[in-house]
Amino acid sequence: MRQLKLLYHIAKISPRIALKKVFSALTRKSKLAKMRAKETQNSSYIRFDSIVNPLPIFFDYRSTEDTNIIDLADRFLKHEFNLLGSGWVCLNHGLQAGGIEGVNYPAKKEYDELEAFISEKVNENNQSEALRIASLIKGEYRPIDWQLDFRSGYQWDVATWHKDIQFADDRGHDIKNPWELGRMQHLPVLAFASTSNKEYLIEIENQIIDFIASNPPKYGVQWNSSMDVAIRAINWLVTKDILENAGIRLDDSVVTEMARSLYQHMTHIRENIEWSDGIRGNHYLANICGLLSISIYLEEYDTKEYYEFALNEFINEIDYQFNDDGTNFEASTNYHFLSMEMVLLTSELLEKYLKKSLDEIFNSSVSDKISKMRDYAADLIRENGSIAQIGDNDSGFILKLHSDEYLDSNRKDKVLERFQIKSNYGSESCVSYPETGVYIIRKQRYRMDISCGGIGLNGKGGHAHNDLLSFTLMVDGKEIIVDPGSYVYTSFHKLRNFYRSTQMHNTLVIGDLEQRNFIGNELSWLENNTKLKVEEFDESGFSAWHDGNGEKHTRKINFEESNIIVSDECRLDKEKEIKFHLAPDVEIEEKDKIFVLKYKGKRIKLSYEQGRSKIGEYGYSPKYGVKIKSKVISIIGTEAKFDWRIEIL
Repeated sequence: MRQLKLLYHIAKISPRIALKKVFSALTRKSKLAKMRAKETQNSSYIRFDSIVNPLPIFFDYRSTEDTNIIDLADRFLKHEFNLLGSGWVCLNHGLQAGGIEGVNYPAKKEYDELEAFISEKVNENNQSEALRIASLIKGEYRPIDWQLDFRSGYQWDVATWHKDIQFADDRGHDIKNPWELGRMQHLPVLAFASTSNKEYLIEIENQIIDFIASNPPKYGVQWNSSMDVAIRAINWLVTKDILENAGIRLDDSVVTEMARSLYQHMTHIRENIEWSDGIRGNHYLANICGLLSISIYLEEYDTKEYYEFALNEFINEIDYQFNDDGTNFEASTNYHFLSMEMVLLTSELLEKYLKKSLDEIFNSSVSDKISKMRDYAADLIRENGSIAQIGDNDSGFILKLHSDEYLDSNRKDKVLERFQIKSNYGSESCVSYPETGVYIIRKQRYRMDISCGGIGLNGKGGHAHNDLLSFTLMVDGKEIIVDPGSYVYTSFHKLRNFYRSTQMHNTLVIGDLEQRNFIGNELSWLENNTKLKVEEFDESGFSAWHDGNGEKHTRKINFEESNIIVSDECRLDKEKEIKFHLAPDVEIEEKDKIFVLKYKGKRIKLSYEQGRSKIGEYGYSPKYGVKIKSKVISIIGTEAKFDWRIEIL
């Protein structure tokens, strides 16, 4: 199977890249053996001089009037976190996880003292240095379990070399969960709270020391993903700046250990860069943003080579990863926001460091794409601060500086506020982004987001779903018809593919046929052989087709002020379904060929002419790791044409 997948990918890329990939595959094992021997024979902590001059300040984030910050900070003091659908759980050692999809591993040993954990779990070459670092802990402190998947209860081994970490084996454990914790995006919240109580400052210091001592460089799950290494580094630097903007300084010993660790974050990212000629995306962009950020802050520590490399690659990747209309090339609305946040955050840092405007730093093509990516984000945001889910959604942020971002990962409006982007949701208009395949109609009472685009990543796929001609509908600021989401990635392979399948979208479904075929056991890729075309889109209507079912499916929509009139046509002689996935709190009344959808005293009528109907249930995933029971309506029949309409009452 591995050989077949390799042959498939080779067929999809250029001969030059294909030869490089074959050579790389043949030499990878030998390279890993040499790398393992080099990195594991001695302590992986580097020598580092004490900080002489204070690290610079670049980010001007200051305390806000966010009333939930103290409540959140109090949770973090107790090591309680709510990440990727976990609910609030205490992530000290010994947690009995709640389980997910029937998978629940036994609780592991409790450790009340960091030194006890290090003595038993950290590899021998690193124990003495880890214990020295742990001695910097202040007061009573219980260590955090940084290696735990807090959903399933599976725990990775901190003594495992980072390249030997295994995951994605369909056993119910999800490596994204400890990675999310290890990003340490809660530290800026503690920093904002530190202006009112020194206890929060001590907790920041203790958690940084805990992390550095508990996770020796190049070992364990927290050094497996260079993207997450980069995000953690950025959050440490932002936390430091928030404190210093408020006149608060971290202890000198903590700053020294943090600076040393940041230097190793930088070298680790560079040595484990997530780059490929054929396929690269947001992971590589995060690597570059992390390298730029660290090299700028540690300028006095011989980081020029890292800075110059990262600056050149940053400019290249903006041009490479964003289409001419400003949309991100990964075919996902949520990944557009994530990648845009990386670009805008790092651009602000460069402006302050170089004391130049963006137009002076970037060429006109890159500057234009930055402007247009902001415009696209302004169009995506909806009345409730969320965006329609199109493609994958892993609930990712770089920073979470407002409680809304931490408590509800669907809220993207605070990202816009941070970068002074004004949303466009109040205006009646139609906007189209054909390079990513997003079409938005805004009327006085409703908004519809329609998907009809390619698979992204320059035709290689990665974060696209089989959602051609699917749509979401918001009425009077309330979600009515929704995209079911992504739920999980690598922990449950069948669920991963189910959520990106045609039948989990608001489009025409024919049995188990997929608009674009899955590729073997791959959890991201899609075949790129489906033709599609948008024939018309304006304020009065939308018309498009694709041939992914083996026969053309055409959807025509007429937009009126209070009515949406739709015709679906497909001449394939098989039973077909038109699906409507409803938001969880939408109630249904059915009579004849009419459904009345009710929410908060308002009513919407969905009616159809051909076929029959049924009401089923599905698991709505508004954010990663979350599944909520909801209803799905299907219109079913063998007819070549289905006519249906939505009337807002």
